[in-house]
Amino acid sequence: MIQEKKGQVLCVDDEPALLRSLQWLLEKDFDVTIALGGEEGLREIEAHEFDVIVSDQRMPGMTGAEFLSRAKTLSPRAVRILLTGYTDMEALLSSVNEGEIWRFVKKPWNREELSSLVETATKIAKEGGFADFETPIESTGESKVLVISNDADIHRTFKENPVDNVHIIHADNLAQAVQVIANERIGAIVSEVTIGSTDVTQFISLLKQIQPEIVSVVVAEETDLQQLIKLINDGQVYRYTKKPVQESYLKHLVSSAVTKHLQLAAEPATRARYAVSETGETLAQTLMQELGLSSSEPVEYRRQDIHGSQRTNGEPNGAGKFRQIFKKWFGRE
Repeated sequence: MIQEKKGQVLCVDDEPALLRSLQWLLEKDFDVTIALGGEEGLREIEAHEFDVIVSDQRMPGMTGAEFLSRAKTLSPRAVRILLTGYTDMEALLSSVNEGEIWRFVKKPWNREELSSLVETATKIAKEGGFADFETPIESTGESKVLVISNDADIHRTFKENPVDNVHIIHADNLAQAVQVIANERIGAIVSEVTIGSTDVTQFISLLKQIQPEIVSVVVAEETDLQQLIKLINDGQVYRYTKKPVQESYLKHLVSSAVTKHLQLAAEPATRARYAVSETGETLAQTLMQELGLSSSEPVEYRRQDIHGSQRTNGEPNGAGKFRQIFKKWFGRE
């Protein structure tokens, strides 16, 4: 019987003691290479192929976010995990927007959880498929992007700056957003991090469970470490940006998200890289209660085509539509 080759894991840190700890934890199940700092880590990546790259964030000379961003270019197939124990938000935002990390792990880590994450990441790298995301995908039609915000300026920006080959659908709250999902095939969403008192992470996580090819862009007034970690680990958010957002950059984010969606849709095997853990029906029920979807009042939303014109769509039973989605996602109401 041929023994399956172990996963190839690279661990990068500037502290030898922590590297030894990681090696001791993982070497039973994986072939582990250690590198003392980002420069040494890059040399290892240039010389060897890895399934998983685990890096500490706080390192002198080159932060973990900077290292993983460069690692993504050198080894895009590898799944990237960032260990973090402090609150340098700019660096962590960079790790999301440039390094496209798969998971944040807070220090001190739980040994069983970290080992399990590396095992899952190895399986994704080996079996989940990989596409060259630098290769453009030609669109076969207009993509639909859902904008969820109670900020009139965000909606105005999209109305005044239409994106080529994109239908923008506007929702002022998550109840309207649920209605959109019931009626439209969405490729990407642009959302505030919170709508009213509701954490959008729950909504994004539920969407990613059923449709991992949906790509999410989140905008926020203030950045919060715990919220950012949650958005990555539970929602696999594609981009996270602070307000105010320049109009040109917002258009760029939408175009990039749509391209990513088209690539994921064209290569189903790659979606495992962007899947999230199942949260079950309890979260969906909680979300439905928070949205107040218990009445039969119409829920309206606004659709904007590529020319900027708008029309209103509505269904007579918003709660009923949500229950249809709930049944589809979890097999029962």
